Amino acid sequence: MPPGEVAAQALGLTYRVRTSSEYHPHYIQNLKFLQDFWTHPFTLSKQAESQVREAVTVYPGVSVAALMEAHPSLSVDVVWAMLTTQALFTDFAATSLMNWERVFLYLSAQALEEAHHSQEKATSPPLVASPLLIDGRLWEAEMQESQVLLRPEVGAPFSLPVEQFHRLVALGLELPRFWRVREEKSAILQIGGFNG
Repeated sequence: MPPGEVAAQALGLTYRVRTSSEYHPHYIQNLKFLQDFWTHPFTLSKQAESQVREAVTVYPGVSVAALMEAHPSLSVDVVWAMLTTQALFTDFAATSLMNWERVFLYLSAQALEEAHHSQEKATSPPLVASPLLIDGRLWEAEMQESQVLLRPEVGAPFSLPVEQFHRLVALGLELPRFWRVREEKSAILQIGGFNG
């Protein structure tokens, strides 16, 4: 028996050596990325933390990209710090944390598991019905590889990831309550009801 096991057994403990090959590469990469937040505590303002909690409470599964777009004055470091203290949760194995459009945030590990479970139950994503009526305006929806392109009758089009569109539908939320398009020089996607 190896000396480590003997020492652990004498204390009534067991241990297991794990290697990085047992984990998804994204998981390892994301833990390395967050390492500075564990070794050098990040001071969160109560206002910033509250802003993030409120957004994720109202919109569970919101992407980091949508959160940052809705709150331009918010530092993304707040999100990273909250992930390291388990005040927020995401699937570290799903994608790189640098891929903000595909990093979805939840307030609890249970909410994250429920989202995974509901995603697994869906056999195939439903087709997008077109045309759509959103906020009293007609929109054409076009499925692209990983995006749903929404074109209004008048104004600039915008797109969002297919997973995010289907997540909205699965949650029973209507698109008009969740997303709002503000037309300026280009369409700006915002989470409805939040100002940065």
